[in-house]
Amino acid sequence: STTNRGQSWAALANQPGGNIPIGASSIAVDSQGRLYAGAVSKASPVPSPVYRYEVYRSTDHGASWAFIGALADGNSIHTIAVDPNDDNVLYFGSGEADHSAGVYKTPSTDEVGVAAYEFQPANSGLRAYAVNVVASNGAQPDVIYAATDGQGVIKSSDGGGTWGRASKGLQYRTYALAVHPTDPNIAYFSGWDLYDTRGGVYRTGDGGNSWEDRTGVLQYLYVYDLAIDPVTPTTLYAANAGGVAKTTDSGQNWAFTPLGTSALGVAVHPTTPNVLYAAAADGLYKSSNSGTAWTSLFTSTTWILDVLVNPISPSHVYATHLDGTFWKSVNGGTNWTTTSLTDTLGINNYVPNFYYTISPAGRMAYDSRADVVYVPLGRYGLVASSDGGATWNKVTGDDIPSMAMNSVFYQAQDDSLYLGGSAGLWMRGGNALFMPMVLKDVS
Repeated sequence: STTNRGQSWAALANQPGGNIPIGASSIAVDSQGRLYAGAVSKASPVPSPVYRYEVYRSTDHGASWAFIGALADGNSIHTIAVDPNDDNVLYFGSGEADHSAGVYKTPSTDEVGVAAYEFQPANSGLRAYAVNVVASNGAQPDVIYAATDGQGVIKSSDGGGTWGRASKGLQYRTYALAVHPTDPNIAYFSGWDLYDTRGGVYRTGDGGNSWEDRTGVLQYLYVYDLAIDPVTPTTLYAANAGGVAKTTDSGQNWAFTPLGTSALGVAVHPTTPNVLYAAAADGLYKSSNSGTAWTSLFTSTTWILDVLVNPISPSHVYATHLDGTFWKSVNGGTNWTTTSLTDTLGINNYVPNFYYTISPAGRMAYDSRADVVYVPLGRYGLVASSDGGATWNKVTGDDIPSMAMNSVFYQAQDDSLYLGGSAGLWMRGGNALFMPMVLKDVS
């Protein structure tokens, strides 16, 4: 604080958060001279610290501080503002690196500081979620799920016209989604909680109104991808930091397959579901007996990010590499050709959007109507090939903000194309441009 218009400063003897703060993020003052501060405190010790983002008030110019509440959902506080017409209404700008969590406010009917409470979101229709992956079962194209980085699962029941939270109470950085092939009310998601204490796999049977924990032995592992057997939907596969796990009872029990390396992606053959492919830390693998045994198709010194089986011509298999290489096989993985997308497109100093301990990026899609393969290339943009990977071009332009491209999803039934990234969820419009989806928080 200063008492001489900033000529000299002295640290306050008492800080917001008491004796355990690790930082004060913002301050504000109301018309009565009361101070408000957002504090970041460590509620648990290392190696797995849990951080709390709290709000404190001082009525004696910072000599002492009283805790008045914390943001709902455990989000951080970037700024505080006092309503100029009502000292009892506070607003908080909240967000994480690469995505905005939105605006929060105090209930206007309460006197701030009377009791501690959670500050609730005040920005219905304004939130911008980072989106990691989009999924639908194809049979019911109006029902679409999207996995967000920090706000769980969001859902649209009208083909992307409106969206709302579908995992209320589950605050997860969600990485993967899988939807039942004939019943869109049955879906799975995987992720890691906001406090970095545990991973999770959850199942809903009622369209996201409620979720059951189906994590089991995957609790302390990052699960990057989920795939459902199209013929026997009670069988699922989970690509994770320990390899590929399998369940035959909708996630009630999981068992690890003998892959022996970390996996980022898993794909099931659309007509012969005992055939699987796994994108792994050291190459691409194939199983012809539902994961009982695996065979290496090719090796790599770094991560294979994703694997995709062409749904129209399943003998055609595609894979993407951390360095921007595109792999293609036309005989089920026996032989492969490669294309350097960075060289083909003239990309200098390519930096992939990939953090293997947080979330992978680079989920591909195939347009079955136009025979187009889509590959998101980090912050460079979305690229596509209409000749089986022989030539490539960038299909996102200035209509898309500079953002990390995480995944692309094609819906053949209504010819929709969705793009998820750090700036939210975008959809291809009728003029072949992309437009942002309106994401309403209805929780």
